[in-house]
Amino acid sequence: MVVYNYVKYYLHISKILQKNLTTKILYDINMNKRTRGGQMNVNDDFLVRLSWLYYEKNLTQSEIAKKFNLSRMKVQRLLIEAKNKQIVKIEITHPFYNLLSIENELKEIYSLDDAVVVPTDTKGNKLRKDLAKEAAVYLEHLLPRVQVLGVGMGTTLSYIPDFLSPNIKTKKDFKIVSLLGNLLPDISANPYTIGNKIAEKLHVPFFSIWAPAKVESIEEAQAFKSQKWISLILEMIKEVQLSIVGIGALSKDTLMIKHGFLNDDEYSELSSKAAVGNILGYWYDATGKIVSEEISKKIIASDVKIKGKTIAVAGGPEKYNAILASLKGKLIDILITDEKIARDLVKEGKSR
Repeated sequence: MVVYNYVKYYLHISKILQKNLTTKILYDINMNKRTRGGQMNVNDDFLVRLSWLYYEKNLTQSEIAKKFNLSRMKVQRLLIEAKNKQIVKIEITHPFYNLLSIENELKEIYSLDDAVVVPTDTKGNKLRKDLAKEAAVYLEHLLPRVQVLGVGMGTTLSYIPDFLSPNIKTKKDFKIVSLLGNLLPDISANPYTIGNKIAEKLHVPFFSIWAPAKVESIEEAQAFKSQKWISLILEMIKEVQLSIVGIGALSKDTLMIKHGFLNDDEYSELSSKAAVGNILGYWYDATGKIVSEEISKKIIASDVKIKGKTIAVAGGPEKYNAILASLKGKLIDILITDEKIARDLVKEGKSR
């Protein structure tokens, strides 16, 4: 077994029996078994020799072609034939390969458009920064194809602008729009919004909802939404093609409680209704169903399920139930999370 650039090549080798020089036996290095009843034709013997020279001795296809008086294209076709006949077997051994497999399982189990698994075992802010860095890379690939980007809020999301390249080529008239109110309950600017920071980095316009993310009453929310400058932004949100949001868990440490978006009575109500998480301030249960219509009507934001594709960036064991519920409720289309959460989600999905 030889490893080249994290790729392991299992080569079948030929041996000549001492008692019968005309009989050749093909052995598999792993299984050490004869194939084809112990017989190997001349063509297979030649394929083994070519494979050995190419993979074991590192000869180029041109060097092999010269050695056997063949064209390079002929050598290339023979090497492909060797793989098709399983004379050569290729296995990717880099640890990232396993993550690709997990990502694919997440997509299949939860019907996601895409999944990105971050290979990290960090916690707290280090984990949030690792997730934000991966989210920034992911956005860099998508933004050139998007006209309107919608952004939510959250601690993890707030780190994304730090890792985003300022050289992204965006479409003409590309713009960023806030998906929920950008003010804290005391009307101060929300430090966890990212739209303005991304817009500054890319030198593109940002359209903000200058209102609290949540207010005290339904009447107050309706009054804000009726304001011309806010209603225009809410209409603009309908044009969003791609959104990026965070996922919050229901706990005393959650962002919306720490900054006064939820009072004690509302927290008790959500607890009694078995809320596990929120996206854009909308609280949902373990099935992904919104649990409080009254609290939802106090939110100054887009709908929880936004037009276009929604990327959720979240990780850490405290958010597992909230992430799982968002998947069950089909609230997101793309998930960026850490390896531990991803493995647990796959395990949960397979057990159903």
